[in-house]
Amino acid sequence: MVDFSDALSSAAGVQVQAHWEPIADATDNLHQLTQEQFEKLKTRWPETVNMEWEQALELFNLDASGVRLLPAEFAGRLVLNRTEGVVVEFSLALPSRNSNVDVNAFRAADVAFIPRMELSTLSSGLSTHEITWETAITEEEARKKLATAFYKFAEIEWTPIEDTVELAKGTNRPIHALVLFGTLDDESC
Repeated sequence: MVDFSDALSSAAGVQVQAHWEPIADATDNLHQLTQEQFEKLKTRWPETVNMEWEQALELFNLDASGVRLLPAEFAGRLVLNRTEGVVVEFSLALPSRNSNVDVNAFRAADVAFIPRMELSTLSSGLSTHEITWETAITEEEARKKLATAFYKFAEIEWTPIEDTVELAKGTNRPIHALVLFGTLDDESC
């Protein structure tokens, strides 16, 4: 791991702006419940629920309290000017994939897609394209290094099923297969 404690000035600060778009899609659409759907959902709860449909709509309103968003993952970028000891660029966002957050409220949960939930620096005037790098690695290499540092499973060399079948036939060995719902690095599960 890289130690950034000496890279930043103690007075270094960075202003960030937040971007948040509403849920665009969800498996059960709990954020857009109709009264009929709400009544059906209430019958599945193990305890009697003393709540009206209008209250449920408020509950799944994301500025409302009681709603928990469990992001699947955050991805980001940090560029430091080590000479000046300042942050040049910073962003931290949900990945743009079809399901990137779990929404939990009042004994109900939904898998949802939020197109944009991000923190990013205000423009500093310096473009990272103008920087002359002494060394650099690709974004893919950086993601792989971080994944193997945080997730032991990232060290596994996964083999596509087609290649696995051919290998099993050629070596007359059984196949050990895992079937997953979602990804192993989905922190919301």
